[in-house]
Amino acid sequence: MQNGEIDERLVRLAEEQGGEIDWQNIYYTTILDLDAQITLAETKAQLIMGACAILLAAIGLERGAGYDLLLDAEASWVERLAFLLMLLTFGALIAAVFCALATARPNLRHPKHPSNLLFFNHIVGIDEHTYLERVLGMSSGQLKLYMMTQVYAKAVVIERKFRFSRYSLDFLFGAFVLWVISGLLLAFVK
Repeated sequence: MQNGEIDERLVRLAEEQGGEIDWQNIYYTTILDLDAQITLAETKAQLIMGACAILLAAIGLERGAGYDLLLDAEASWVERLAFLLMLLTFGALIAAVFCALATARPNLRHPKHPSNLLFFNHIVGIDEHTYLERVLGMSSGQLKLYMMTQVYAKAVVIERKFRFSRYSLDFLFGAFVLWVISGLLLAFVK
C-alpha cells in the first residue's frame, strides 16, 4: 500500500458486509470507549506525577540534602549506602515523571494509514473544499475502512499511553522501595 492509497481488497471486503452491520453504531461506541481509555491513561499519569511530588517532598523534609555524607570522613559505609540508595530513588522518581509526561504527550503520527480523512491531523492538512470533496466522494467501503483504521490508530495510541503509564508506576514503586530501604539502613545506624 503506497502513501495515501487505499487497499482495494479491504474496501471490497468492507462493502461486502452490506447493511446487516450497523457500522455507524459500532464506530461510535468503539471510539467513545477508546477515548475513555485515553482519558484513563492520562489521569493515571497525572496521579503518578502527584505521587512523585509527594515522595520528593517527603524525602526532602526527612533528609535534607544529605550531601555531607559524601564529604564526611567519619560516615559509615551504611550511611554512604543509604545516600547512594537515595540518589537512586531520585533517579527513579525522575524516570517516573518522564514516563508520566510521555503518557500525556500527544502523538500526531497516524500508524500505517498516512492519509486517513477521519484523522484530525490529516484533515487540517488540506483546505476545507478539498476535504469535503474527498469525504463526500468516498464509497461506503472506503468510509468503513477509514473508520476502522481510525479505531486501530486510537488503539495504538492507547497501547503506547498505557505502556508508559506502566513504566511510570514501576519507577515510582522502585523509588518508594529504595526510599524505605534507605530509611531502614539509617534507622539501624542511629
